[in-house]
Amino acid sequence: MSLPPSQPDGAEPGSAFFRSPSARRIPWDVLAVIAGSLLFLTLFYRFPISDPDEGIIATGAERILRGEIPFRDFFSELGPASFYLQAMIFRIIGESLTAIRVTAWGLGGILTGIVYLLAKRLVSGAGALIPAAAFAFPFLPTPPLAFSLAMLHVLLHEIGVYDEPFLKRRTNAVYLIGKDGYYLKDDATGKPVIWDPVAGRPKPFDDPTIKDYALEGRYRVGNVDGTVAFQLVKEHVKPYTPEWAAMITTVPASTIRRIS
Repeated sequence: MSLPPSQPDGAEPGSAFFRSPSARRIPWDVLAVIAGSLLFLTLFYRFPISDPDEGIIATGAERILRGEIPFRDFFSELGPASFYLQAMIFRIIGESLTAIRVTAWGLGGILTGIVYLLAKRLVSGAGALIPAAAFAFPFLPTPPLAFSLAMLHVLLHEIGVYDEPFLKRRTNAVYLIGKDGYYLKDDATGKPVIWDPVAGRPKPFDDPTIKDYALEGRYRVGNVDGTVAFQLVKEHVKPYTPEWAAMITTVPASTIRRIS
């Protein structure tokens, strides 16, 4: 007479603890939730997320790729896992804004599926979809971010109001940026360069002979093409119209324009 396999106290035959690997496959409804959330998040793929900030994640990941260690070489209020995950994605598909969005997109879908799976243990039926859907919202553009982007769009593309002297002389808006997203630097000094439209050539940003600073445009520096940082900002906010923000914030487009 053969004895049944030993079981932990309180476990019942046929429970999840004893199921075969084939019985422990991901249920179809969980896969459907993951696929649905990924499809939904794809609609917002070109928009930035605000929490955590993309720039913080990207900078931390780049520093890790250079051999630095979080909380030893740099500090952030975010946990190190965020930086190491992004660094791994950077290494696989390259350092780019696309890599950051792919990471957020993938995490949004997978974590939404996990939340749904956990909710099924507490809520029966379609009620488990509610916490899963709520969890996906942080991966969408948030109302404050959408509102700010729309205001920038109005200021830069509709009414053209900004402090040009301040931008030229007190910020890095005039720096030339290469296609890799980094500053173009002067070969002799290693300093970021700007374009002097009066002299018609690049100069280090603190060159005392600078007559003026180009605030927009693209220029050739040696064998490399550079774009003025402010130009990139204008191009980045161009799609974020008040009409787009109104769908996210519920603030009418006319109100956003009036406040701007």
